[in-house]
Amino acid sequence: MKAVLGLDGGGTKTLLRLTTLQKHVIVEETGQSSNICSCGRDKARENLCSLIRQALADAPEGTEVEAACIGSAGLLTGEDAAFYEEILRRETGCPCVLARDDSVTALYANLEDQPGLSLTAGTGSICLGKNSRDHFARAGGWGHLFSDEGSAYAIAVQALRHSLWSVDGRGPATALLDLLLEAYGCTSAEELTAAVYGGREDKRQIASLSPLVDRAAEEGDAVAASILADASRDLLAMSQAVIRRLDLWDSAFTVYLSGSVLLKSRLVREAFAQGLITSHPQVRVLPGRRDAAWGAIYLALRQLSA
Repeated sequence: MKAVLGLDGGGTKTLLRLTTLQKHVIVEETGQSSNICSCGRDKARENLCSLIRQALADAPEGTEVEAACIGSAGLLTGEDAAFYEEILRRETGCPCVLARDDSVTALYANLEDQPGLSLTAGTGSICLGKNSRDHFARAGGWGHLFSDEGSAYAIAVQALRHSLWSVDGRGPATALLDLLLEAYGCTSAEELTAAVYGGREDKRQIASLSPLVDRAAEEGDAVAASILADASRDLLAMSQAVIRRLDLWDSAFTVYLSGSVLLKSRLVREAFAQGLITSHPQVRVLPGRRDAAWGAIYLALRQLSA
């Protein structure tokens, strides 16, 4: 049986899907992180090899992998791509391999050969688009230190900032302070600050506070509502930058949404969609239908037909 392999190599887990050339699923399994930025090259190699070997062992006898593709947020350079492709080539035994950034596989998962955008706002944020000539443009995705606008991390940081401003008297009182104190089991701003810094909180842990902002905003907190409004404007600005660069203004196209902020925060999602449709009435804004591993399957199959 001829098959193709698609992987979504995330920071916390890796999703593998093995399908026939007609996209019928043969094996679908989840393993540990294969993102070299999250766990390092040695661990990423170990986890990825283990997952591929297990999947091939679980596949029907005689299954032959014709092409393989992985998308990973840890893929930043040509050297990184070569690292992943060497693993795929060795573990599958096929020469037709490809490694791309996971924003690319997420884009192809839903759009395939159509023009449009993929906007992700989860722990981080990025917008990637392509036009009918297969030209690409991106905005954001430069990391939490100086980018990731509109992400769960950015929203949570703003919640912490505004809460402490309220303690200083530099900003209005907000229900966010009590929610954050409760989340950390603290009774004062000083304890909260010590918990955040002393715990060496990574960006995912801080990002997990983002739903508290939605809760406060839904209950009428003006500061929380303002933070979410800013997030929607940031995501809109990213999308419009990509649309301008790809010259999509006169076209009908779809923007697919993914990530916890856009899929779970009603206020952010609705404000973003309304802003984009107001400036571009022909656009459709939809939740992503397929995960990035399906985008890797699509690109693997395209390699075979090239």
